[in-house]
Amino acid sequence: MADQLLFTRTLTGEDAAARSAGGARGARRNRSVRRTVELEKQTSRRSLLILVGGLALIAAVILVFQYTIAPRMLIRTFNVESDLDVPGGTILQIAGVTDRPGFFSLDAAQVVRRLEAWAPVKHATAVKVFPDTLRITVTGRKPVGTAMVNDGGKEFPVAFDDQGVVFASGPEVAKWDLPVFSGIKFQNFNIGVTLPPMLLDFVKEVKDLKMSAPGLYDLISEYRIVPRNDNEFDVLLYPIHHRVAIEIGPHIDRTLCMYILRVLDVMDRQGSIGKLKEIDFRTNDVVYTMDKEG
Repeated sequence: MADQLLFTRTLTGEDAAARSAGGARGARRNRSVRRTVELEKQTSRRSLLILVGGLALIAAVILVFQYTIAPRMLIRTFNVESDLDVPGGTILQIAGVTDRPGFFSLDAAQVVRRLEAWAPVKHATAVKVFPDTLRITVTGRKPVGTAMVNDGGKEFPVAFDDQGVVFASGPEVAKWDLPVFSGIKFQNFNIGVTLPPMLLDFVKEVKDLKMSAPGLYDLISEYRIVPRNDNEFDVLLYPIHHRVAIEIGPHIDRTLCMYILRVLDVMDRQGSIGKLKEIDFRTNDVVYTMDKEG
């Protein structure tokens, strides 16, 4: 019996020691959790303070830059590249760039819009190069042909490019070695107007002929537009070396021009070309119209 009681007391003491040890571990865990939470709070507060301080510093730098540094950064160097026969100063004036604009306040896109609104300019670019340079590149329109305009009783020549945009006028245009497009009527004419839409494909084909076969392009002195209706037309070609009119449809290319030249060469060798008034190439069968006086 004494042994049983001793055993019981021993078990009871061990159980109490275990409970005591478990309580100590729990207390240590709680203290550890509290320290972790406190450290996280301190870290969050420091991070917030660093973020606020960083934002304040950035705002201060921006304000100093905007109101102190930026106004003093001016464009002092202008590089203008252009294939137009005009001074660089004229291009800068049209671009709206005067004096020395602020580097950051100058809108390069607006400069491009102003330049491309000027009829002689086909394409333009404007690039700001840090810290004080503006580079402008201008590509001018290339003439494909000329036309005559009757405006208020005054008649004068104009030039247009492969897009049909009229970009030049006056006596100088008459000196350019270009074919004349006759039979075109302009409504409310002004520089920058475009040829009638139905002619744009034909003008593009004439430009392609100029690029691919400049010798053939140079042999035609005039394209007379003969409207069928508001949307269709034929063309009368007038070669430089022959007084005969060549009638074609609304299209032209190198193959057709070569065929026309072969026919004219044959008739010239036969001595009959001087009797011709017109040759119609609109169908597979070439039709001749003789000059009554011939």
